[in-house]
Amino acid sequence: MERARNAVAAALGGNGVPARRGRPPKSLALRAAWAPAKKPRKKAPKQLCPVPGCSNPAAPVFGMVCAKHKDLPKKKIKKFREARRAKKLGLAVPKRQTRIAAKRRKKIIRRKGKAKASAAPAAAPVAAAAT
Repeated sequence: MERARNAVAAALGGNGVPARRGRPPKSLALRAAWAPAKKPRKKAPKQLCPVPGCSNPAAPVFGMVCAKHKDLPKKKIKKFREARRAKKLGLAVPKRQTRIAAKRRKKIIRRKGKAKASAAPAAAPVAAAAT
């Protein structure tokens, strides 16, 4: 009789411990018998702060940046993310361009254009005089 009781208890997930009052604990054996097996949920990888050189975890509370960089402007954070994506895909990383730097570039381009324009007419009369 004792062996039969132990065999039934082992088959139902019992381990020889006397039954307790109240609702029985959920056992894996019973759940597997009634429900189809579910694959356990895989956690997503921890997202890091997009600021270059920062390896702190990002949090939704701070707008998906770390607590240290939560006060940065959104445009800067967006540029950091674009640069990281470009680097990951192997594309050229876009350079950070400020307004002052853009104005300087325009001035340099204008000066080069004027220098080329002034150099070209001066060279033409010399060639005509030589013939």
